[in-house]
Amino acid sequence: MAILPLQCSCVSPYQCDEPIYGGMADNITTQTTNILTKRHNMCLVGFGGGYIDHVNMLALSFDVCRPLTLETARELIIDSVEEFLFQINSNEAIRPYLKKHPFTSAEVEVSIFSYSQKHERIYDPYITVVSNVTRRNSDLVELWYCTKAPDQPFGYKNEIREDYQDALRIVKGKTEEK
Repeated sequence: MAILPLQCSCVSPYQCDEPIYGGMADNITTQTTNILTKRHNMCLVGFGGGYIDHVNMLALSFDVCRPLTLETARELIIDSVEEFLFQINSNEAIRPYLKKHPFTSAEVEVSIFSYSQKHERIYDPYITVVSNVTRRNSDLVELWYCTKAPDQPFGYKNEIREDYQDALRIVKGKTEEK
C-alpha cells in the first residue's frame, strides 16, 4: 500500500505554502506506516500532526482485523509508538523543526481499532480500541484500552488506563525473556 503525502490546500486569497518540515513529517509518517502495516498486518485509517511554527506532534491511526487481548493490545501499541519515535528521532533533517528532541510518547499519538475478520465490531473481553494519550497539562502518557458491549452502541463498556512507562517495562521484560 502506498501512502500519499499530505497536501496543503487553502481557500484563501493569501498564498499557502506548506512548511518544509511538513513534507519531512509526511515522509516519516509514510515510512513508519509502511513498516508497521507489514509488521503487524494493520491498515492505516488516519494520520495527522500539529505544525504551528514547528512539529508539535504527529499521529497515526490503524485498523486491525483480529481480536486483541489486553496483553496483545499492549504489545501492539508499545511497538507502534516506539517505532514511530525511532523513525522521528533518527531523522536528522527534521530535528531543527521538532518541538523538542528527542520526541517522546507525549508528542505522538497512535490509535489502533480492532475489528473481526469481516470488519465487524469486537466485544468485551476483547479490546476495541487502544491508544496512547497524554494527560492534559502534563507529560504523563497513559495507554487507554476500551471494550464495547453488544447492547451499548455508544460509549465503552470498560475503559482501562495504564501508565505508558509501566507498559513499556512489561513489554521489554517479555522481549528479554524470549
